Amino acid sequence: MDDCWGNCQFCCLCVCASYSGHSSWCTQHYYQCLGSTTIVLHAPQEREIQSVLEVWDLATEPAFLFYAALVITTVFVFIIHFIPQYGQTHIMVYIGVCSLVGSLSVMSVKALGIALKLTLSGMNQLIYPQSWAFTIVVITCVITQMNYLNKFAMSGLHGSIIGEVDLWQI
Repeated sequence: MDDCWGNCQFCCLCVCASYSGHSSWCTQHYYQCLGSTTIVLHAPQEREIQSVLEVWDLATEPAFLFYAALVITTVFVFIIHFIPQYGQTHIMVYIGVCSLVGSLSVMSVKALGIALKLTLSGMNQLIYPQSWAFTIVVITCVITQMNYLNKFAMSGLHGSIIGEVDLWQI
């Protein structure tokens, strides 16, 4: 149900943007709404998770581990190569690091939320080391995101560069 609600919000945002003058309704908005609707309609049903161990099993599947390794490698390449070279003039290197790390934190935050919800309902999940592993991942991701958001904000980028970012055109 949350996916459907999010899709409705996205489509309404696209329509409202065209009426507010920030953007004009164009083929891009049409395809974005069509694409998000298609994804939501064909997404598998979300099942009720009964233990943090079930989330751990999902997180340790080969496909997700490959994705996580790819994201971590890309983040290190951004940090080691692109931020020193382009960090003073290009916003996207910082946004890239924060977005990629954020994509990993989503899974851990969800797992941590499930663990806390189940613990508060009487099924203690904090006895499992997996709960603490998810906690460490969340803390690491948040620290990394805050670090690079602050470096971006304090990097001395001229105010006009920041002001030119138009979210409706991204």
